[in-house]
Amino acid sequence: MLAVFYWWRGLRDICGMPANPLAMLTGIAWMMTAVFLLMDLVRHQSPRHNERFIKMSIFRFILREHEHQRFTASTYYLLGASLLMTGVWLGPIKESILVMAVMVLGLADPAAAWARYRLSRWGVNSSRGLGLLVFALVSYLVMSRVAAFLGSRLDAANIFIISVTVALAETYTPSWVGWCRPLTSRLRRCFPSPVAHQLSRFYLDDNLMILLVVALLAFFLDR
Repeated sequence: MLAVFYWWRGLRDICGMPANPLAMLTGIAWMMTAVFLLMDLVRHQSPRHNERFIKMSIFRFILREHEHQRFTASTYYLLGASLLMTGVWLGPIKESILVMAVMVLGLADPAAAWARYRLSRWGVNSSRGLGLLVFALVSYLVMSRVAAFLGSRLDAANIFIISVTVALAETYTPSWVGWCRPLTSRLRRCFPSPVAHQLSRFYLDDNLMILLVVALLAFFLDR
């Protein structure tokens, strides 16, 4: 995603594009988000459609089990990336914040997942806590390098706060989502039944949550 972002943004200087390449890329990101969201909505209209979707060769080996009855991780990722791209295009979000959020998701999240997987196979009972530490450490290192390279005003203390907060949010997502379930159930009653049924499939996936938490914290601290 970052490679496409920088390549597309440089088209104006290389090709003399009259339009704003960032605005065009943001529009493409939202169109892709709409396509994936529509695909999720259509496949959940009937069990038969959903089963055929899951058995497609392109999705058979990449969909996780909980995505069979919920939106795909790609949909959440595209939604989060589109929101951040819109923020960069309109001005409130700095380029460094976008890069930090995407790189934390791309490096810290899989590193923590790998650590938890290996430790659980070795019979370590505290794999969740150690995964949290791995996530926070990798996040801190990634954001520190991005801040130094792109000239962000985030200092070491601010980066530490962001790293620990997003690590806690990622590690204990099922817990606080469960705490919020009574509120979300009450909100769904405000919508018509078909809409409420689709909203029940929405889950604050890591691919969306990590991007938003990093971006929001960095936005308020990098001032």
